[in-house]
Amino acid sequence: MSASSAMAEQYRRPYLDSNVYIWTIVGPNAPVPDPDKEIKHRVSADILELAQRGSFLVSASTFIEAEVIKDPHSPALSAKQEERISGFFERSFFVWVEVDRLIAQKARQLAREHAWKPPDAIHVATALRAECDQLLTWDGPMRKEQDCYTVEALRICKPHAAGWQTTLTEPEKI
Repeated sequence: MSASSAMAEQYRRPYLDSNVYIWTIVGPNAPVPDPDKEIKHRVSADILELAQRGSFLVSASTFIEAEVIKDPHSPALSAKQEERISGFFERSFFVWVEVDRLIAQKARQLAREHAWKPPDAIHVATALRAECDQLLTWDGPMRKEQDCYTVEALRICKPHAAGWQTTLTEPEKI
């Protein structure tokens, strides 16, 4: 395992942390005290637009559906909002990976070695199982406060669209 602060290069098989989906869904007008919320929304939405256009497949843990429920600063979701989130994960560019006992054991090991929260370690273990080249996350501690941090063969990076041509379209607001 090694750390690297170099900016990430183009990915071929990304894994997206739950915060990438949440920033896409809640949009730049989220009642969140984050000065970078416009950037986080635009980059996150761009990545998912690229996947929708067929630029790459996105590997995802089945655990993601439990984590992506709402912006933590907003009230409970309506039935219509819940339905939209469920529909969001029905897209054809997702490659689903079931969380099984081997992923759980690997996650426990990673949580100990890197001082990650168990959900973060589950995502890393799943991305390793899926042979992803990058895990994209806005979570600074997960990246050890670097642009990219390497664990085994996986680069954990700040979300970016390196090397991809994008034309952002606004996703449907929930």
